[in-house]
Amino acid sequence: MKKLRRESISEQVFQLLKEKIIKGDWGPGSKIPSENQLCELLDVSRVSIREAIHKMVALGILETRHGEGTFVRESLADAYFNELVPFFLLDRPDIIKILEYRDC
Repeated sequence: MKKLRRESISEQVFQLLKEKIIKGDWGPGSKIPSENQLCELLDVSRVSIREAIHKMVALGILETRHGEGTFVRESLADAYFNELVPFFLLDRPDIIKILEYRDC
């Protein structure tokens, strides 16, 4: 039997941040809560918050400004042109469906 894979805390935080942006709770250019505020809101460690934010920065979804905070990118065009983004934004079951469809 295949072992179940547990999703890391930072991956869960990434998914929550992604949902906030997709739903429009945090629009383009808006400042997201500080790392400390997110720690309190989500009751997780700062390390987990930082990992999720760094992943979103690397994907071009968020940007950090030294001394100001972390913001949703004004233009998410960079993220859309990054070939890796669609797979990161999809949930695992969706990726499996896409890959299964490709095999047909």
